[in-house]
Amino acid sequence: MNSLMPAQTKRFLEDIAGFPPLHNMSPEELRKVVVANAISENVVLASTEDVQLDGPHGTFAVRNYRR
Repeated sequence: MNSLMPAQTKRFLEDIAGFPPLHNMSPEELRKVVVANAISENVVLASTEDVQLDGPHGTFAVRNYRR
């Protein structure tokens, strides 16, 4: 891995390397993985932004989190 990569990012990538492929997981399993590994009540957010994006099958909602 790139030596310029932040240590927290490197740890996260190492942690998720053992996960099954996301496309093989049910939505419920995927939500549990995200909540357990990416969302923390200890993170102070600078802002959140809800955005609507156009995809090949219509519009979908995305929330951007900024630290």
